[in-house]
Amino acid sequence: MAHVDLALVVIRLALGITMSLHGYNKIKGGIANTAKWFGSIGMRPPLVQAWAAAITEIGGGLMFAAGLLMPLAAAALIGLMVVAYVVAHRTNGFFIFRPNQGWEYVFILGAVALGIGMIGAGRYSLDHAFGIHWNGWTATLITVLVGIVPAAAVLAGCYRPPVPAAASKAVTSKVAPAKVAPAKVAPAKGAASKAAPANAAGASPKSVNRKG
Repeated sequence: MAHVDLALVVIRLALGITMSLHGYNKIKGGIANTAKWFGSIGMRPPLVQAWAAAITEIGGGLMFAAGLLMPLAAAALIGLMVVAYVVAHRTNGFFIFRPNQGWEYVFILGAVALGIGMIGAGRYSLDHAFGIHWNGWTATLITVLVGIVPAAAVLAGCYRPPVPAAASKAVTSKVAPAKVAPAKVAPAKGAASKAAPANAAGASPKSVNRKG
């Protein structure tokens, strides 16, 4: 079984370090830039989501590589992949070489994390050193539930898909312009006096007839 434990080390290091580097890159490239991108794809609030993703990738990746609390480490990576799939990749097809990248990459990473979470970290791991043995159906349930449930909560509470520009223009074009009522022009002062009969003394027509 030594070769199986060694194979688990190879897989853990490859996936765990890869995920940690993704998290480090989010910070190294400027967390503000990462937050701007998160905001553009609909994650709210963007700065909080950027930090949460970076920390989860670094922490979960290192735990996965070291084989520490393996079901929880695997669940962290699965949760990240679920969110990434829904937010950035699901509408782009399967293959990664498609425009905007398909969901092939996140699917493979999530599947590998699930498999390792189910069978355990192996003998060459911190779990084995500390006497932590999570495997079988218990490890499977922990991996799946802790991975999917928080991811679903994040998507439900923080993901607001941006409206495509074309759809926004279509909605705008359907809105009829508001009708503007014509302004009522008030009569100018003194207009009534110009329209009245020219009675210099202000007398009524009856009074003028009597004088005649």
